[in-house]
Amino acid sequence: SFPTRRSSDLNILLNGALLGFSRREMLAKVDSIHEFTGLREFADLPLKYYSSGMYMRLAFAIATEIEPDILLVDESLGVGDATFRTKAKNRILGLLDKANAVILVSHDMDTLRELCTRGLWMERGQLVDDGPIDEVVDRYLEKLQLDTPAAG
Repeated sequence: SFPTRRSSDLNILLNGALLGFSRREMLAKVDSIHEFTGLREFADLPLKYYSSGMYMRLAFAIATEIEPDILLVDESLGVGDATFRTKAKNRILGLLDKANAVILVSHDMDTLRELCTRGLWMERGQLVDDGPIDEVVDRYLEKLQLDTPAAG
């Protein structure tokens, strides 16, 4: 017989299957994923009732628990409280040595400076700048100041 699983456990198993992991491999990760997200108390709640922040926490935890070769993080570090954001940043820092590439998409310049070494500045699908992260962020911020009319 198939054991009854919590709603979020099924999501973890499904995501793992889509990423090529076996049911057994993902079941071994369920507890650590719940621990990381801080959402264990909501594990029985159907995912359709999760807030967007709760869902993003779970998705981030699944994606980073499997230690991917390439990790693409698109603005998901902005979800959750300060404790979760710190845990997420620390997890990304831990993956930097293990992954071939970590690509972080963000408008949070402090986070980019903290986690990245290289920056690509994109506007309307076009590459504007490419280089060391501090230099790219500085040029981006300078352009913002030039484009912002002075209050008068």
